[in-house]
Amino acid sequence: MSDDERMGERMEVHDDVTAAGAGGIIGGGNEISWPKPARPGDALRVESKVAEITPSRSRPDRGMVVMRSETLNQRGEAIQILTAKLVVARRARSEQA
Repeated sequence: MSDDERMGERMEVHDDVTAAGAGGIIGGGNEISWPKPARPGDALRVESKVAEITPSRSRPDRGMVVMRSETLNQRGEAIQILTAKLVVARRARSEQA
């Protein structure tokens, strides 16, 4: 499987998860890198974290979330790094924990 095919599969999963989770996410830009190649037989996993949350100053019902996702091989080496900027709907104050 080529890096492009792996990226396509990962983006499909990412799109399914984010579309279902936030009720309307708009992509604000992505950065992607492949610091190491994936090899046949590698066991891959993806770790994602919210790197930054910024409320919108002009649209109080929205904010910007920066997600960083790393695809790691069985040795814990990053083979792909994706940083995605997402415009998301904000919860009303009464919904916040």
